[in-house]
Amino acid sequence: MTMRAALSIALVCAAAATARAGSNELEAGSELRALRSPSAGALTDNSLGGGHLAYARSLGELAPGLELWIGGGLDFGSAEGTMFQTMTTSIDTFELLATARVRYHIYDHVLATARVSAGSSRTSLDISDDSGTDMSDARWGAIGRGALGVELASREHARWSAVFRVEAGYARATAPALTLQPSTPDDGTLRLPMSDSSIGHLDLSGPFIAFSLASQF
Repeated sequence: MTMRAALSIALVCAAAATARAGSNELEAGSELRALRSPSAGALTDNSLGGGHLAYARSLGELAPGLELWIGGGLDFGSAEGTMFQTMTTSIDTFELLATARVRYHIYDHVLATARVSAGSSRTSLDISDDSGTDMSDARWGAIGRGALGVELASREHARWSAVFRVEAGYARATAPALTLQPSTPDDGTLRLPMSDSSIGHLDLSGPFIAFSLASQF
């Protein structure tokens, strides 16, 4: 093998290693969503707080400096409140999402980012009072998200990089119709049957802000 051929093979291998560097991402973070709908406001004055876990893979550059990433993840959140000063409410969500993200290199370690997500969301509601009565229901629905943000990357073109990400966006969720059903504890106590109570559609749409740490490798 000539020196020129060996050098050519070495350059190709180096280019391939560079292309693979940072093509995978694991992300974890926290999120706070403001609940603005009348149906959510009747149950709680608090925002929906929670976290998220996600994986994404780079599909390469769409244009110089503009990257496309696709992946998926899960989000979870909760909010508590009171009704009529005597009833305690608890809202919980669990979302399964598919995500597409674009990242644009602004300057050195600073990037702009935009993402869209869509998937399914499970909304559960529990209401209890001082007498020990507890009623709950849970339903699945659809959810879509859009967000814009900024990133700080420790080492953009290295084989491993840490990324701090801040995003602001809006989540649009379908409003499932919830019918509260009494919970019957298995304690041997004889209880009178209670009728189901419909509370209508619970809309958890609203603006959110998210903070994330990601590892790209």
